[in-house]
Amino acid sequence: MKVSSKRRLIAALMLVGALGIPAGPSFAQDRKPLLLDGKKTLYQRVLTRPGTKVLKDAQPDAAVAKDDTTPFTVFYVYGRKRAQNTAMIEVGASVESGPTGWIDAKQAIEWKQALTVAFTNPADRKRVLLLRDRPPLMELIEAPDPAQKYGALYEAIISGKPPANSPVLSIEPPEHVDIQQQFYLLPILEHQQALTKKGQPATALKIASVSLNDPPPPAADQAKPQDMLVGFKTGIVFVVDTTITMGPYIDRMRDVIARVYKRVEAEKLEGDVSFGLVAYRSSTKSVPDLEYTTRTFASLKDGVKGQKFLDLTAQVVPAKVSSGPQLPEDAYAGVMSALTEMDWDQYAAKIVVLISDASALEGNHPLASSGMFTSEVREFAQAAGIALFAVHLKTREGARDHAAAATQYEMLTRFQGKDSLYIPVEAGSVDRFGETIERLATSLTQQVKTVRQALSEPAKKPPTPEPLKESDASGIDRKAALVGNAMQLAYLGKRKGTQAPPVFEAWVSDRDFDRPTLATLDVRLLMSRDQISDLQQVLKTIIKAGEAAQISPEGFFTDLQSAAAAMARAPRGVAGVTKSAGGAKNLAETGLIGEYLDGLPYKSDVLNISQDLWQSWSIGEQQAFIDRLKSKIRFYEELHNNTDSWVALDGGSLGGESVYPVPLDALP
Repeated sequence: MKVSSKRRLIAALMLVGALGIPAGPSFAQDRKPLLLDGKKTLYQRVLTRPGTKVLKDAQPDAAVAKDDTTPFTVFYVYGRKRAQNTAMIEVGASVESGPTGWIDAKQAIEWKQALTVAFTNPADRKRVLLLRDRPPLMELIEAPDPAQKYGALYEAIISGKPPANSPVLSIEPPEHVDIQQQFYLLPILEHQQALTKKGQPATALKIASVSLNDPPPPAADQAKPQDMLVGFKTGIVFVVDTTITMGPYIDRMRDVIARVYKRVEAEKLEGDVSFGLVAYRSSTKSVPDLEYTTRTFASLKDGVKGQKFLDLTAQVVPAKVSSGPQLPEDAYAGVMSALTEMDWDQYAAKIVVLISDASALEGNHPLASSGMFTSEVREFAQAAGIALFAVHLKTREGARDHAAAATQYEMLTRFQGKDSLYIPVEAGSVDRFGETIERLATSLTQQVKTVRQALSEPAKKPPTPEPLKESDASGIDRKAALVGNAMQLAYLGKRKGTQAPPVFEAWVSDRDFDRPTLATLDVRLLMSRDQISDLQQVLKTIIKAGEAAQISPEGFFTDLQSAAAAMARAPRGVAGVTKSAGGAKNLAETGLIGEYLDGLPYKSDVLNISQDLWQSWSIGEQQAFIDRLKSKIRFYEELHNNTDSWVALDGGSLGGESVYPVPLDALP
């Protein structure tokens, strides 16, 4: 990926101190930036407006120290003063380098948090309207019928006939803007909690926006629709339970895929659609005769040609021995193999279909090789841009496991915070299973044709999934269309170089007005690989204290305070620990994780853990807390090691300063 100089400059500046972590082992100068009011570890920062010049001294007419800064350059604040009746701010690019000059305060946007937001995929919702001021947004949120009021304003904007006094400043692009492909900042400047008349919560956010990539070349806008088709391919990987009970289903799946391949060839989609297959069982440490925990029988490269895929998967047979008395299998080991070991780079639509008759071992189970809970596996898939389906065979033998499996797989397959891609097969019918897989595979491959039609007729809107039909109780066609539409918008955004709206400040709601439970924005924090490593170390420290406290509960916070003090003396000051943690009342006050979540409209349950709360928990509740942190650590390890997820801002090889916009939900 080619990274523009603008992008490198701004994103690099953002990283220093994003978690309050010093940039190096020691400071090169004595002066430090000003602290935020009421904070002990977080420094004041500002974003620059277009045309901002850094001056050599505090006089408004002083010589220019450097040319116009890129909009939204992040500067640390080292001093403030008035000169010639003008408020001036002394700024520096980093904590280590010290102050470099002065800027006019009117050209600075105060940025109290290092958080930014990203648009969710607009495949099945109205695009976000960005309003000039807070009052019009609050009027929309608190209206008797917010959906109707928003809809009227939305249609006026879409039709190109807004009223003369329209409060709308801009609108979200029609295509999905992938923050990893077209990097942009939407920093949160202010926020206000609100409730609709029906008592549904919403958050009004004041954000600023600028796209950090250079504008796409004119040729991108002039490209013919058929030219934009180049590169749109669909990769579908089946992750199949091959334990002793799965024989009939494996045979039926092979028959179905053979028929699907024939249709792919007949419709001249060969090369645009590819299948892969990963098999899983359970731990060979427990039952060596299982032969494997996971095994890739066919890669996506193998699956380009139907006959090669079928020849390779002919080797897939059920295990000859039982995996043990427990019903759950190591499904997430298979899913993670599909997510991390397949070559997804050339595919625009990336889909994994889990097929199982049992629930999955969660990360805290001694036989779970993934080490991750359902939520972290889902988060990892979303980070990779891969949709997860789950086909659950509700066999009579596994009846006591059905509820647990359904709960897991509905959570696992929640697609971009929207509908679940969970598909149950009642009674575990082999015939019904065959119909389900055939319908799903056919619907997913047909999305390639749908995309072709939509791109060749650009004036038409992307197709909207039709309402569920009685004959389609599981909603297979709708689920496939939802995924297809979302990935189509992401593909269009990438091909057309779609960017976030240009520089402005505006107010937005974080919730969809038609469906208030649907998020329109993801809250993210830019983190480097080094910072992820530091965060892992902090969580390991908390886990160690928690495990010791299960024996001696009163020592939990004593151990954390000692750890915080030790980390504060460490060369890098891990995770922003720069003070004594004595007298801490909760985990946030120990300083172990720092103050970067304080004052935000989004809270961390982990930071609220206090000594009293810890002691009020049962051993089981304490262990569940520890297990969740272990799952986070494993997720960070997978994210750290998955080089496809990271961006080298200097365009070179991936290293410790490569970055990833981590969703807030993935933080502890």
